[in-house]
This record gives sequence, structure tokens and C-alpha cells, in this order.
Amino acid sequence: MLIKSTILIPAALLLTSILSISLSSLEVPNAIALQPHSSGSFGGLEGVKLNRRHNTGKKPSKDAHDHDHDHGDEDGHDHGSEHTHEGEAHDEELNQCSEFEGGYYDLNLHIGAVFIVLALSTIGCLLAASPKVLGLAHIPSGAIEAGRHFGTGVILSTALIHMFTGAYGDLTGPCVPEFFQSYTASAGFFAMVAALSMHLIEFVVVSSVKCKFSKAAQGHIQDNKSEEEGHSTPHDHHHGHTHSLFLETTERKISTYILEFGIATHSIFIGLSLGLASGSEFIPLLVAITIHQVFEGFSLGARIGELQFDSFLKPLMMITIFALTTPVGVAIGIIVASQIRGMGGSYVLVRGLFEAISAGILVYAALVDLIGRDISPHSKFFFHSRPKKVLYFLSLYLGALAMAIVGFWA
Repeated sequence: MLIKSTILIPAALLLTSILSISLSSLEVPNAIALQPHSSGSFGGLEGVKLNRRHNTGKKPSKDAHDHDHDHGDEDGHDHGSEHTHEGEAHDEELNQCSEFEGGYYDLNLHIGAVFIVLALSTIGCLLAASPKVLGLAHIPSGAIEAGRHFGTGVILSTALIHMFTGAYGDLTGPCVPEFFQSYTASAGFFAMVAALSMHLIEFVVVSSVKCKFSKAAQGHIQDNKSEEEGHSTPHDHHHGHTHSLFLETTERKISTYILEFGIATHSIFIGLSLGLASGSEFIPLLVAITIHQVFEGFSLGARIGELQFDSFLKPLMMITIFALTTPVGVAIGIIVASQIRGMGGSYVLVRGLFEAISAGILVYAALVDLIGRDISPHSKFFFHSRPKKVLYFLSLYLGALAMAIVGFWA
């Protein structure tokens, strides 16, 4: 099984990388044509060189370009002429910022992403939750785990290489207020705030859920103890064994519920980041989130399949919740993007803030919810054989490397 897993994962990696690179390298329409000044800087929007997604859709006017070269060719223009030239360049820059509408945003592709993520999330979770029904019990667990770790690497690399760098370019460009231009660490600050906020939200949600189910389980055990004390029988050992099994089953249910709540919390924000993405960053992020959702669906579905329920409605509801959270986040992102686009230079600021926040959320989800939970000396990962550990670490690193390579073209 391990050999099969070792063959399947690199093959999937190769196909995913080829698809990502080919799609992300498509030309974005209406890209600005940058013309260098005699001074070596770029005309119009200097901040564009920090972020290739800053597309105005307009070229600098020919008159303005000729005016720049006239000044560059003059041997002795006075100091007042320099100030006039700088003022005109500044006015031209502000004019372009006011007309800025952001990178190319394909609404149809974003709407399609909602259904793509929904379908693949559902399929991934269903395949693992009902292997006997679908005749897929032979799927090696090593392949599923390796795929999950590959998806984790993809998420981490996407956050740092694709989203955070975009946020930095937006929040340090000439179209944002002077505060952000002077405080160049603003992207890192908002990413940090987002990560800490995610930690607080998850702590509150998970604590309340765990407390609720723990009290319910404890109440059930106390009721059974009272019945045993009033009706002592020769089958006390059998009852003790039954309570032990009940407690183990309850703890496994609680653990699965907590896992799903944690996944649902960060999945909404991950979907939000996809809904807001535009330009060349959209395709890599869509690929990253799709891979992540499929293999996370496998992991959650496998745990749901191990539990015993009175009816099929509860596991079906859990699968539905998992499948819907990310698409709902994407839909929210599309709505927000439709409201902030066309705001001119303000769009750059809003998009930069959202990208920084999304990057912080994705980094937290990758390092804490995924790597911290799955690859830890305190988890079952510690008890895997050495070849499996090597396979899982390689899968994680290859996932990160794949999106880093895509970032070279995107």
C-alpha cells in the first residue's frame, strides 16, 4: 500500500502543477503598459512594479510621455521647472489611482468556483464516509494522509507567496493613504491580527461545544451509575465494559464534532479569500483550496464513517455542513468584491487589507489547525512507521514547493 501511495502522490503533484502553471500563466486582459522614464522609474503608477496585479487598463497619455522626455533631454531646465514636472506627474498618478478598478475579476469563473468546491468537497467526504457502500474500502489510508499533507503545504505556500506578497504590494503602493505608505509593515500587522482573532474564535467555539457534549455524556454516565447502585446484579463487569465503550464512543463523537467545527470556522474565511481574489492569484488559490478541501473531506469523512449513529441523517448533516462552508465563504467574498470594485484608489486599500487578513487566516489554519494537529509528537503521527513519516513530510514539502513554483509565473 505504501508503494502505491508513493506512486500516486507524485503523479497527482505533477498533474496539479501542470494544470496550475498552465492556467495561471494565461494573460490578463487590459494590463497596463509600463514605459520607463529617463530617471529609471516607471511612468504613471510607480507602485505597479511591486504588484503586477495593479492594472489600470489605461496607458499613460502620449502627451504626458513626450513631456517627460522633453524634460529629460533639456540640459539646463531650472529648479522651478522640476517642481512643475513633479507636480504634473503627481496629478497624473492621482488621476490614475482614482480610475483604478483592480485586477481582472471574472465573475462567471468565481461563481463556477462555488460549485467546483462544493462538488469536490462533497465527493471527498462521501467517498471516505461510506467506503463499503461505494465499494472503495481498498483506498490506502497512506494515500489519503499523504494527499492531506500535500494540500496543507499548498495552503501554506499560497498564503505566504501569493496572498501576503499581493497585500504588501497593495498596502505600500501610491494609491493608499500616506499612513500605509510610511508604515510598510501594515500587511504583516493585519495578518497577525487575523491569525490571533482566528485563535480566539476557535477557542471560544470549540470550548463551548466541548463543554456542552461533555456535560451531556457525564449526565448519561451518572444516570447509569444510579441505576446500577439500585439494581446490583452479577453482570457488573458487563455493565462496566458497556460504560467504558459508551465513554469511548462519546469521546470519539466529541472529537469529531470539535474537528468539524474547527474546519467549518476556518473554511468560511478560506472561501472568503477565494471570493475576493482577482487577477493572476485566483487560479493558484482555487487549485490550492480545491486540493485542500478534497483531502480534508477524506480525513473528516473517514472519522465520520467510524462513528455509529441511530440514523443516516446525522452523518449526512455533518457532510453537508462541511461541503457548504467554503462555498458559502466564496459567495460572501463575491458579494463583498462586487461592492468594493469601482471605488477607485480605495479599492486598492480594501483589497490589500482583505488579502493581508486572508493570508493571516490561511497561515494560522495551515500551521495550527493542520500541521499542528496532524504532524505532531502528541498526535497519532508519532506512532507511524518511519517510511510513512518520510512520505508525509515529503508530501507536505512538495505541496509547498509546487505553489512556490507556480508563484514564479503568477
